[in-house]
Amino acid sequence: MNKFLIIFSNQIKILYHHPKSFFSNILFFICFVIIFLIVLSPLQIASEGILSNNKNSQTLLIGASFFAILACLLASTQDFLREDFADGTLEQMIINCENFEVFIIAKIFANWLNSCFVAVIFSTIIGALLGYQDDFLWQFFVIFLLTSFLINCICSLCGSLAILGGATSLIAFIALPLILPVILFGCLGIYENFDLNLKILIALNIFLNPILCLASSSIAKIALD
Repeated sequence: MNKFLIIFSNQIKILYHHPKSFFSNILFFICFVIIFLIVLSPLQIASEGILSNNKNSQTLLIGASFFAILACLLASTQDFLREDFADGTLEQMIINCENFEVFIIAKIFANWLNSCFVAVIFSTIIGALLGYQDDFLWQFFVIFLLTSFLINCICSLCGSLAILGGATSLIAFIALPLILPVILFGCLGIYENFDLNLKILIALNIFLNPILCLASSSIAKIALD
């Protein structure tokens, strides 16, 4: 745990020494959500006559948030581990760290905190400003939190393929088939059965995240060999 905290704090410092990525992700997220709501709201009004049903605007917020966070993660993880591979950090971590996976987990968690956590809070605040009920906001926050972390791990695994010489443009095509079922469970958790889909997302995080982290560390070891 101590090693994880040390590595995690170092990764956070590295990320915030380059605040451009943090602010660009947050700005992109906010702009995307707002534009999504502005553009699609008139279409909802035209089709429904009036946007009196709160569920319609909730659908817009959920759709905009998921697509925005997906775009942010695909952009922030497309070169995952590439810089560490190039400057020799990965090699040093394998030599000096008994459990190399701890480094990968800390890096994934730091990237999620930098790219997703604040965006989840912002989307919940936007929902509160739109007057959504507290029950919906709580469900949205919890589901979005779990979903974004799992998507982050999937994108990190696909991004780590870049150090093997894979084209970063192909990473999205690898990641999307894995991510879409996660988004589906997230949407169902908000719309239909919160308790059931919450348990499914928790189980997926517990089961898949260690596997994804282990796979990412294995890719790094193969690249170094």
